[in-house]
Amino acid sequence: MGTMTHTTAEKSPEELRPRLIVWELTPNRESNANGSLPLSQHECLLVLDSIARTSEPIIVVRGPSVIHRDNIHEIIDYGHALDLKMIIELQPEELTQDIINRYRTYGVRIFRIILDGRIAEDANTRFRQSPQFLALETAVGLLKDNGMEAHFSLTLENPDRRSLAFNLDYSFLKGAKGLYCHLRFRQPASKEIQPAQYPGTIDEFLLNIPDMKERVPSNMYLSPQCVKYTIQSPDECEMVKPSGDKSPRWVPTCLAGRTFGFLDACGKLYLCQGAGIAAGDLRSHGYDFKNLWCCSDMLCDMRSRCRSCSETLLFIEEIKSCKKFKQLVIQENVRNLP
Repeated sequence: MGTMTHTTAEKSPEELRPRLIVWELTPNRESNANGSLPLSQHECLLVLDSIARTSEPIIVVRGPSVIHRDNIHEIIDYGHALDLKMIIELQPEELTQDIINRYRTYGVRIFRIILDGRIAEDANTRFRQSPQFLALETAVGLLKDNGMEAHFSLTLENPDRRSLAFNLDYSFLKGAKGLYCHLRFRQPASKEIQPAQYPGTIDEFLLNIPDMKERVPSNMYLSPQCVKYTIQSPDECEMVKPSGDKSPRWVPTCLAGRTFGFLDACGKLYLCQGAGIAAGDLRSHGYDFKNLWCCSDMLCDMRSRCRSCSETLLFIEEIKSCKKFKQLVIQENVRNLP
């Protein structure tokens, strides 16, 4: 596993402030199963207030039918008034002329269209002309007719390079300004894995993305939302497979708990989108995002050194198995008792 040894002490406060927060404002099936109620409009506004006092991150709101949440316009408007850049992710079928008219005042980048499961290969037409794909085509046309930029989001649950390439190809052909990837890799890599065995693993998959980026226009964004790429030599990072090539490589570093945060509909702040472990509950912390972000023991542990994506997943698995984590879960359950 790559050995990244930068400590939190070496990072300035600016480098540990949230720059992007993904907020699932409507609960998915897992959230519904735990019995917690979604944050009310008032609670959401309190959270936005505290986020704005922490920094001015981009806030991406998403979740099942989030555009149809009763108070979503009020939440977006309040965040905009706080000078936060608010982005809404929605399904192609949810984009209508009325929706565009209501939100166009927030700029041409307010929407991201979700590509999940819509781009499939076809030997004759390149992209399979399924009903889901045709709905996507209609939504993209509606954006262009209204002078809006095309931005797409894609959830990656498996390190499938070919699937990502086809989604990128579609985005390029549509003149998209960005393809934003949400990583939800659930399977941790083995602790015994060696650099020579990396092909096919999560980190090797992420190492391919800068190469893909070179094949699209420089003004088109392509990257996972929770990863930062830095240039390192093979001697500096063991993630790069041994070879005769000693030229610098782009190396992915996990940003979880450093500049990236993930909030669920019930106000829990998670270490990672793909791992079910919360660093804290905003309801239990008086909706004080800044205090939770700066003082959470789990987030401080995450910031102890830089990690790759696979290393972060392993770190989270270790936290889950430790006694301290089990005690935190018990305390959390007691606080949530009626």
